[in-house]
Formats: sequence, C-alpha cells, structure tokens
Amino acid sequence: IEPTSIPGEYRYRMLVINNGGRQAKDLKGVLQLVVKIGRDGKDAMINLPSASESNPQRYSFEVRRFHRLEGGFVVPEGAVVKEVEARVLQDGVVRARQSVAL
Repeated sequence: IEPTSIPGEYRYRMLVINNGGRQAKDLKGVLQLVVKIGRDGKDAMINLPSASESNPQRYSFEVRRFHRLEGGFVVPEGAVVKEVEARVLQDGVVRARQSVAL
C-alpha cells in the first residue's frame, strides 16, 4: 500500500498464491479491502468494494498458482490511512487475510 502523488489516493499491489499443490483447483476469489482511517480525531472504516461500487467485478480474480493483484482507492479529503486489511474471499468465506499498518 503506498500513497500516490494525488492527495487521498493510494495504490495497492499484492501476490495471491494458491498453495494447494499440483492437483489444486483454480481459486475463484474476491478481494476485499478494509481501510482504517483517522479523520478529525475519529477513526472510521471503509470497505471496498463498497455497496455503491460501479464495477465490483474488478475485485474478482481467478488464480491457478499465483496472481498479482493491483489497483487503487481514494479516501476522503483530510483522512489519514492508518491500516489496510486485505481479505481473499472464496464463496463468501475469508480464506486469507493480511494487514498492513501505515
């Protein structure tokens, strides 16, 4: 997770590995990001994709062995990103998660 040159905009890059061995089925998953922000002395959470996401399919992916996921998100003006948790969901169940504190 890293900020871009535009205030409030962040980029993410991650590698998803399907560690099921040679006979593993392809993993059809959905990336979910939970962004913890601080603004005006209060903490808040932003879930991505949001319910109002115009293209939620951009968070879907399929991986046989490994797959790089890249994208970006924007936080409200004046907000400071404190932590981001990436979750890999398969059939609505969290299969993996990783947190990064900024």
